[in-house]
Amino acid sequence: MNDELAVQFRKMLLIEQYAQFSAAELFNEIFIDMPLKYLTILFTSLIQNGKLIKIDADIMAANFYSPLFLNFFKTDSVNVQSKFIEEKINKHIETFFEVYSNK
Repeated sequence: MNDELAVQFRKMLLIEQYAQFSAAELFNEIFIDMPLKYLTILFTSLIQNGKLIKIDADIMAANFYSPLFLNFFKTDSVNVQSKFIEEKINKHIETFFEVYSNK
């Protein structure tokens, strides 16, 4: 979130995806497909080990990642204090595991 090179890269791909199909593919792969695939694998393992409740890991991954994605791009597009966004992300993660943990 605070890595200026990463921010500039996200902004460049966000803009270029409308002009170049390859940029759109790269944007989707890096910022959507790969994180969701990784999280689905992670959550599947946690479900199988009894750490998380048994529900669809793909849906769980989307529920976890969507607010993170939104907040990353919110910090790129408007002047929002990163401390505020970090607090929101931490609260999201805490709440996510309160909801999905196998208690």
